[in-house]
Amino acid sequence: MGGANVLNDVLNRLVSMRGTSTLVRYSPEAGQLMGEFEDSLRRKRKTATEALLVVYPKLVTYAHRLCLLLHYLCDSDPDRTDISYDTVERTIRLLNFFENSMQRACSHIELSLEEQKAKRVYEKLKSLGAATSQNIRNLLRRHLKSAEVSQILKQLQADGVIESFKKDNVTYFRIRT
Repeated sequence: MGGANVLNDVLNRLVSMRGTSTLVRYSPEAGQLMGEFEDSLRRKRKTATEALLVVYPKLVTYAHRLCLLLHYLCDSDPDRTDISYDTVERTIRLLNFFENSMQRACSHIELSLEEQKAKRVYEKLKSLGAATSQNIRNLLRRHLKSAEVSQILKQLQADGVIESFKKDNVTYFRIRT
């Protein structure tokens, strides 16, 4: 039987187990290791950047799912044995790889504070279609100072991202198309 067939069979088996009272346990040592790994992910979340905050809880969930998948792929009799310490170690190695990849990817897309502010103004203007400077300042007053909004609008206009136009002798801004 080829690798694709084995994987397909295991996935079908796991899907068919959903909603049933099937119980798969960790061995005591494996459970201890998995608990320590979960704790480490929770600690990392406390110091994570905003972009990574939502990822760490998902990694905890994926740790258990991936561990179950590896248990059914690697164990000769997964229905009768507990998840082993080795399986948890493999899971942790894989998740560490994913975590490192995610951190590298997010470090390239992290926005500076000024870029985040400019993005907020841009997104608000985009959602409105067109608006006066005062409208945008009022809508963003909880997040940005009035002077910051005005400065960002000037900069976005200078960069050619937005344009201004007059209507009834009032200046409006819109995204440049």
